[in-house]
Amino acid sequence: MNATASDGNVLINPNYGGATVNYGPLSTGISVIRHGIARQLLFPVAGSYVAKPIDDGLTVSNYNTPGASMSVTLPAVSTVNVGWSMGFASDNGKGMTITATSGSIISGGKSVGSITMGAGNYEYVRLQSDGNNFRIVSSTRNTRLANGFEPPPWPSNWLFPAGSGYAANLSDKRQRSI
Repeated sequence: MNATASDGNVLINPNYGGATVNYGPLSTGISVIRHGIARQLLFPVAGSYVAKPIDDGLTVSNYNTPGASMSVTLPAVSTVNVGWSMGFASDNGKGMTITATSGSIISGGKSVGSITMGAGNYEYVRLQSDGNNFRIVSSTRNTRLANGFEPPPWPSNWLFPAGSGYAANLSDKRQRSI
């Protein structure tokens, strides 16, 4: 096959696809659809990754990333189809920052331009395009907590004054005192 580079060219479950690289900035423009997990995981060896529309369904892990953190830039929302999704996993004690170049990252009632995954053992988030923004469709609890998409556990908004008297302030809104 000899075809112009385009993400409209597809090889379905090929026995051999030559030197076809079908993800991100290394993409040759030919999408390879195959069963199994090999196509779905990517472990970049660089400190940053620029996602492309052809990365639909891919999960990027920062396991092999040098340094303490990896940054990922999402494609413009207008360049991906509705339903386009991509997963991100922080691993090996390294953090990750995911930034939307257009639109926002949305979960519940909160809308942000970027999210951060901590340098814990493992955090995960999957984003999906709705045509205008990227929505979080699944994530680990720590990712939701760290980015303010989920309220912290119950006792975290309690104050424990050292003295016997306590004068409430306006800044104490939503705090409870014992």
